[in-house]
Amino acid sequence: MRDQVAVLPFLVEQYGPESRPKYLVSKINTEAVDDSEFEPGVELEAWNGASFARAVENHANLEIGGPRFAPRSRA
Repeated sequence: MRDQVAVLPFLVEQYGPESRPKYLVSKINTEAVDDSEFEPGVELEAWNGASFARAVENHANLEIGGPRFAPRSRA
């Protein structure tokens, strides 16, 4: 499974203070998402049972290299 990649059909952007970040959907591939209520501006709160902020931190811990903020940005 290491050679498999998942891609979200939407773009997520972080805003707010780093101590309490919020995550908003900013763009959506409407050909891949069939939900009229899922639109830019929706705030993401959880991912697989964890807060979205924690999910980003978990993924960022798997990233390597670059400046200290780069892994979080890539996550």
